[in-house]
Amino acid sequence: MAIGQLRVRCGPYRILVPGETIAAIEPASELRLEPIPLSLARRRGWVPVLDARCLLGLAPATPEERRVNLHWHSLDGRLRAVLGVDGVDGLQQRDAEELLPLPRVPRSFRMMFAGVVLDPPHGLLLQLRDDVGPLLGTVPQRMQFLSAVLGGLPPAPLPPMADQAS
Repeated sequence: MAIGQLRVRCGPYRILVPGETIAAIEPASELRLEPIPLSLARRRGWVPVLDARCLLGLAPATPEERRVNLHWHSLDGRLRAVLGVDGVDGLQQRDAEELLPLPRVPRSFRMMFAGVVLDPPHGLLLQLRDDVGPLLGTVPQRMQFLSAVLGGLPPAPLPPMADQAS
């Protein structure tokens, strides 16, 4: 059974994100973010925390803006990240035949999005690819990705085992 798709706002963009790729949604204020370099976070096995606005080539969010964090993972579970977005508008079902080809957009957008979906009366929704990964093929793409990194999320502590809890 399909979970549906999350309607997400990020700057001027409205995006559909496959629900199967979202593990959790939380207010940004509840995140235990550690501002460490990406390389150190990777070595420690931490999840990178990214500003989705920067990933889309927009100015970063200001601290005063109310934000939401999406705990995202690839379909195979290999890639994980926490994406800071402006808001989540809800969950909805979409049919594959509703997907239209992307209009003329930069190559980076074609690599991130599968197409657009008509959303009357609001216009268009960008459909995130089912298993998108970071775009790191060129120096500008790597710089854009690094500008989006806010820090790392330490792994959650494991709950005590039942026989150790007593």
